[in-house]
Amino acid sequence: MSAERPPGDLPTIRAVAEAVAICNRCGNCQAVCPVYAETRTEPGVARGKVQLAAAILSGGLPVDADTTAAFSTCTTCMACEEACPSGVPVVDIVNAARAQIVETRGLPWVKRAVFGGVKRPGILRAAADAAARLQGAAFKPAADRDLRRLRFPYGLAARRAYPPLVARPFEYAPAASARLGRERSQPEGPRVLLFPGCMVTYVYPGIGHASVQVLERAGASVVTPPEAACCGVPLEAHGDAAGARDLARLQLDQLEGLEFDVLVAACPTCTSSLVHRYPRLLAGEPRYAARAQRLAARSYDITSYLVDVLHIEPPTGRLEATVTYHDPCHLARGLGVARQPRELLTGISGVRLTEMHGPARCCGGAGSFSLTHQELSIAIGARKAADIAQTGAEVVATACPGCRMQLADVLAQAGEDRPVAHVVELLAAAADRGS
Repeated sequence: MSAERPPGDLPTIRAVAEAVAICNRCGNCQAVCPVYAETRTEPGVARGKVQLAAAILSGGLPVDADTTAAFSTCTTCMACEEACPSGVPVVDIVNAARAQIVETRGLPWVKRAVFGGVKRPGILRAAADAAARLQGAAFKPAADRDLRRLRFPYGLAARRAYPPLVARPFEYAPAASARLGRERSQPEGPRVLLFPGCMVTYVYPGIGHASVQVLERAGASVVTPPEAACCGVPLEAHGDAAGARDLARLQLDQLEGLEFDVLVAACPTCTSSLVHRYPRLLAGEPRYAARAQRLAARSYDITSYLVDVLHIEPPTGRLEATVTYHDPCHLARGLGVARQPRELLTGISGVRLTEMHGPARCCGGAGSFSLTHQELSIAIGARKAADIAQTGAEVVATACPGCRMQLADVLAQAGEDRPVAHVVELLAAAADRGS
């Protein structure tokens, strides 16, 4: 398709025209944008991206390779939205622009191939299993932690450390135990559907097992979906809105026959997707819109569910550690959850919480952004690593597996030997010491 289509033929970005018009170009976003802090260029900040969208809408700017590159340099951390006095929904504009770019120019063949597999859970599982078996050929263990480095390093990738894919993906309850009509083994407690997401399933199954342990000790009965499927955020982040909708429908269809009171996830990107993205993506589809709204109303991040709904008691065990906490963007700004993880941490006997200067500043991970924009991701992460170091904390806690991966990487690059853990892992560890 042509990159010179007239503005009237750009329906996806035209849908956010009113949002684009809200921007008064004040520049407040410059002070908080992690990308602008590194690039110091106008296309790198929210104001610049909004004006690029306005130029596309007016017909003054083509949807071409340059605009594609400009809209790709955003972590969608929402810091600009939080600072904006006019309430500009920047992430909606960026996502609409990315989707319009894909509709106009198409997806690169590599993304088509990858996303085609992501949309099929069986293929995703087979690919992850194969990659786990073969990763030893490409990666070698790092010296000081459970990370891997490339055997044959090149460019920026030579600096990076990666967690290994696990040989045994996270699995817990068989799907049959959650089917409608099945007698509940713990009728007195809530039935929680633990939605693991890709990172917990294939990289950090310990987060999944810790989540099960903590939830069950709090009186919940835990089940898991019949098949691990992606929540769809990576597809939408790269402009494949149609693929993201396909995955949203798949999730709703998979969950339709399961009996559960609430859905809980230990990945705020997944939770934010279920709470915010699915209702928006499927708003125009009568078969799915109401189901998406119902699921959103009973979906929680695990830290907020433990604190605000289960009112969990502190673990009886003790952990002697100074801990600093990193706020994931999708959790703190996307879901408004910042107090609850800290309550859980300070409830652990022996834990001393010391705050960073900017605990909610983006770590630079942002999912695949850390792969597609390695130089920016490393630079943003280096600032986070320095902020962590100045706290003197022995342990870094977060509530996002993606942030955990990025933080471990940037700390390793900085030579900082501090373990990074999910909040529920620390809760489970303390509980084990008290049993």
